[in-house]
Amino acid sequence: TMLARSGRGSVRANVASVITRPQTIPTPVLYPIDAGGQRLIEWVSKEGGFVDDRLKCVQQTPQSLCRGVLAVHSISEEELREGAPLIAVPEKCYLTSDHARQLLRSLKGGASSNTVHVPSMAWVSASAGIGLPLTTGLSGPSSSQQEPSTAFQVALLLAHERSVKGPASFWWPYIDSLPARPPNPWLMPDAELEAALAAVGPAAQEQWPKEVERARHAIHQQAEAAVRQYGKALGVDEQGVVWAAAQVLSRAFGSDTELGMAPLIDMCNHRAGADTPWGSEDVDGQPVSCITSCHNGQPSELLAGDELFISYMARCSPLEAFLNFGFVPPELMSKVK
Repeated sequence: TMLARSGRGSVRANVASVITRPQTIPTPVLYPIDAGGQRLIEWVSKEGGFVDDRLKCVQQTPQSLCRGVLAVHSISEEELREGAPLIAVPEKCYLTSDHARQLLRSLKGGASSNTVHVPSMAWVSASAGIGLPLTTGLSGPSSSQQEPSTAFQVALLLAHERSVKGPASFWWPYIDSLPARPPNPWLMPDAELEAALAAVGPAAQEQWPKEVERARHAIHQQAEAAVRQYGKALGVDEQGVVWAAAQVLSRAFGSDTELGMAPLIDMCNHRAGADTPWGSEDVDGQPVSCITSCHNGQPSELLAGDELFISYMARCSPLEAFLNFGFVPPELMSKVK
């Protein structure tokens, strides 16, 4: 499949030729493989996507010390300059706010649409990135008479697909790969939260516990309201919706009104200056979202054992980053007050 980068010039490499590339590289660097992540790679490929076969999902990367996407063989800068993505995910694999609205509309007897709008992959200039603004999760209705916020609409869909459809869900390989306990600090035990705050510094230790508690209260309040309104019809409970909301707030990209969860792409960890997902099309005109290895816009060689990063915290404050991810990235530490 030939891809053409939207707004980034032409992709000169034929992705199909990359997929069929013979394995000529020596024994790979070995790390514990993440089974759920590998099943996700298989699903993305089955649905028409592409993942370079030198990339693996591993349980712990040497750089981030957590689950991520690792090069088990070297990928040279010269290869990267040819323009083919390392990962291309069909946008039909995304779990979006449009899917959620269609589901909720169907419960009210509304007509559903076969057209699903995937949030623009220019998200980095239009939003906080994968980490949503604090107001996205904490603002919105507190009454069961109002519609849930966009984040909680997506959470209802995710909770329904997980608890009711299970392995029969189209998105099951993605759902099954999600962490059992999301990283949000408002889900952390006290001792773990204290350690996470200490890692940020004295200002966070003094001022942020009340913000974490406020977030915890707001999340449970909105989950309770959403379950009162839709829980019986969707077969979901408050615990399941809180879990799903945590996944949405720590992984989705977009804006207050338009959100999407990006399978596999969201398994890449953050590093400032790394690639941001870019939209493209396959030979049939179907949209895909792509990432490669770069730093500050220039191709960046991956040695065996190096992690593939993306950048997703543009416009994110230290507190927003902490409430969404449970940590503050180095480039934001100087802004902690």
